[in-house]
Formats: sequence, C-alpha cells, structure tokens
Amino acid sequence: MKKLIVIGFLGLFVFFAFGAMRASAFIYAPCCLSAATISQTEIDLSWVAISADPVATGYTLERESPVGGGFAQVFSNSNVTSYKDTSLSPGVTYNYRVSAVNADGVGPASTAVAATTNSAGARTLPGRPSDLKAIASSASAITISWTAAADTVSITGYRIEREAPYGSGFVTLVANAGSSAASYTDNNLSPGVTYNYRVTAINQYGIGLPSIPADATTPTKPDIPKNLKVSQGDGKLFATWERPLFLGGGLTGYIIATLETTSTIYVSSTELSATIDGLNNGTFYTVSIKAYNLAGEGPVLLASPAAPIKSAAVADPEIGHVPAIISPSTYKFTTPLYRGVRNSAVVELQKILIAKSFLVSEPTGYFGALTEAAVRKYQEANGITQTGTVGPITRAALNAGR
Repeated sequence: MKKLIVIGFLGLFVFFAFGAMRASAFIYAPCCLSAATISQTEIDLSWVAISADPVATGYTLERESPVGGGFAQVFSNSNVTSYKDTSLSPGVTYNYRVSAVNADGVGPASTAVAATTNSAGARTLPGRPSDLKAIASSASAITISWTAAADTVSITGYRIEREAPYGSGFVTLVANAGSSAASYTDNNLSPGVTYNYRVTAINQYGIGLPSIPADATTPTKPDIPKNLKVSQGDGKLFATWERPLFLGGGLTGYIIATLETTSTIYVSSTELSATIDGLNNGTFYTVSIKAYNLAGEGPVLLASPAAPIKSAAVADPEIGHVPAIISPSTYKFTTPLYRGVRNSAVVELQKILIAKSFLVSEPTGYFGALTEAAVRKYQEANGITQTGTVGPITRAALNAGR
C-alpha cells in the first residue's frame, strides 16, 4: 500500500513538472524562411510571423558563412519578419536560420536556407533611372532630365522612348544617348500636343526597367487680351487690360506699344497695367497690346486713339479727370461734326467748349455724349437750334469766335 502511494505521488509530480516545463518552453519555429539574392552585396530575407499561442514577441536571426562554420547572431529579439542583409562579399554563399522569442526564451530554429551573392562578373541588368522630368522649352521642343540609375555594373547608355498620343505605345526616340547623359531635348514637335517620355538604362548585359513616365505639353500662342483701356496724363498714357481667356499652356507676359512710335514696353504675366512715357501732349496715339509665351506672340488689341494732356489743378467732378488748361483757339472749322466722329477738329471743338465752360472734361478727339451735350449748351447760348451737331450755322458761329 505504501509503495502504491509513493508511486502515485511520484507520477503526479512528474506529470505536473513535465506539463509546466512544456507550457513554458513550447513555441513553434518560424515558417517559410526565404533568402533572395539582390546584388553582389545584399541578400533579402523574409519569414511568416507566428500567430498561434504562445505568440512570438520577437525573432532572432543567425547567419553562417562559410556553410558549416557555425552560426553567428545577426540580431536578437527584434519584432520584424524581414531583413535586408547588406555589406556582404561578392560571390559568397550565406546560410540563414531564424528563431522565435517569447517571455520564456528562444524557441527552436527554422530550417536553414542558403543564398549566394552575385559575383563581381555576374550578369546583372542596370537599375531604373529616377526623377524623370519633362518641361516644354518652346512650341516645338521639350527637354527631359533624369537621375542616373544606381548600378554595380557600369552603365553604357540610356534609351529614350516617346509616346504621343497617350495610349498609342512608346517608340524608341534615341537608342543610346550615352553613358553620361542626364538630359535630352526633343525638337521639331507640334504645338499644343502632349508628349509622354520614359528612359531606360543600358549596360553590357542588356536593358533594365524603364523609369516612371513623365509628360509635357508644347504651348500654343495665347489669345488676345481683353478690355484694353487708356487714360491720359501729362506727356504719358496709362493702359489697363484683362488677361486673355486662353493662355496657350502658359503666359510669359505682354507687349505694349503705340502705332505712332517705335518704343515697346514688356511687362510680366502678373501685371495688368503699364505707363507709356515720353509722349507729346495734344498728339493722338493708338495703344496696342498683345500677349506672348514660349510659342510666340498672340493677336494685337488696339485701343481708341488718345492724346496726353497737361493737367490743371481743378478736378473734373463729372468724370474724375483733370481738365486741360485751354488757350483761345484760332482753328477754322470746315466739316460737319457729330456724335461718333473722331479727329483733330473734334479736339479743337472741345477746347472751345472747355474754355467757355460748356464742357468739363479733356480734349479726347472723340465726339461722344458729353461733347454733344456741350454743343447743345453752346447753341442755346448763341440762339442756335439745339441739334447737338456742328452744322453750317454752328460752324460759322465757332469760326466767328462767338
């Protein structure tokens, strides 16, 4: 009876002790360790994480070289499932194994796998060029640039391909631009077309992967500017305008000039006004403006002729201008004047009307609503039928100095 009791207690002790030991030490070996040769100096490793209970808290990687020489630890208890082993020697075989780690320690190692780095003479294709950019440099040219492909085998050149239109497929533009090439200008293109490019590195073993494509669109000439307005100053004219509706793929600036002079003003695309200096007071000038970009100059917009004037000190309350200081006119009128006429005779008429305080404005040379109203006042003051036009009777009164 005593023997049975002793044996029973011994059995229970062994059962519980073995169970406790098994519970604390039991953890699976990682699965599916793989090793891939990347270059002469790099091998990439990966494995499947342990998700069964007990879950691993980390992994320990070991490496052996030469094979059979014994494993050495690469890292310990790191919670990763992949690793890039770099700074290796070319043409050498490396053996790897990985173990899972938890709170109770390190579990069994996985099945070892081996990989051999490329030898110095390995047939390795070049890497992919990066950072490809395409920029239109004119209406018929696009310049592309790129960063050289990283490679351990000398690059012998770059192949340049172009696609236009999109989806039509790339065709070879330059079979080999040279080993030192980092840019290329594609000429003789059509304006307003989008061109897509890619670049591939070449070495003695062949052609690598192409770069990520980059595209650019050649510009076309911009449209005509809008709402050109000209106001007068002392020996100068002030021009304002609005941007064209169509910029042609990019606007460089504007060119402002007058038809009567050879001076030209260039302003940037962000400016919408300009001052034309060095003009003669009382002389009419026609201001012109056109937009331009890399493709060239757009169509011309002309303003109504305007004459610079010497300003007086009293502001015009009706239209916000400063009226000119007018001296008595000796001009003789010979032709009818009426609304819509623009000529030098209208300037002389306006001078007289301003001097007699019938017109509060400046001599513009244009017979508009203000001038017509001033003529009616002049006719009323001189007992002439108020027609608002300068006919024979009104013309005779003006020539008589009335």
